[in-house]
Amino acid sequence: MIKDLLKNLPFYNLFALPSFFFFFFNDLFASTDSWADDEKYECDVGWQAFQAGCYKLTSEKTDWDSAQKTCQKMEANLVSIHTLPELEFIIRITVLGFNIDQVWIGLHDTDMQMDFQWTDHTPVIFTYWHPFEPNNFRNTQEDCVSIWGAVSDLHSPSHDSTVSRSLYIFTSCAPSFCLCVAFVCRTAAGMTAPVI
Repeated sequence: MIKDLLKNLPFYNLFALPSFFFFFFNDLFASTDSWADDEKYECDVGWQAFQAGCYKLTSEKTDWDSAQKTCQKMEANLVSIHTLPELEFIIRITVLGFNIDQVWIGLHDTDMQMDFQWTDHTPVIFTYWHPFEPNNFRNTQEDCVSIWGAVSDLHSPSHDSTVSRSLYIFTSCAPSFCLCVAFVCRTAAGMTAPVI
């Protein structure tokens, strides 16, 4: 259902590769309708389980560096997103769950321009860029990535439209610029004991 909707939108799903090549990506992901495996995982109070990870939304608005340091204090990192179902989950707990239209994620290129990395050092295999991003707008030093969503679409007949319009944007994370937004931390989930 969401996958079919995304195929018909006027923008593209893109993969960011370290060498700054971008490829059109159309149909790799399975249905996002079933999250039944989530009950196999255990997270601390205040964290939500999804696909072997524990996620925590922090609605306190801060800059990217402070957000990452806050996650690290909780033995986590800013969220890394590797699949469309995972992106949909993040959108559901932020845009749909709390009316938050922009959150920091762990994608950045602070070491070298257009060499994107996740804060947890996992491979960059999936991105979902807004059209014309990344772009270093007005020659600013844009090094950090946030998800920007269309909160105004919350009252549409289908929440799928909000998920499909929540895209990565490339922005400055310099302290002097101080874009202060909410953020999502992720850490590995523990396995629950099997029921005998």
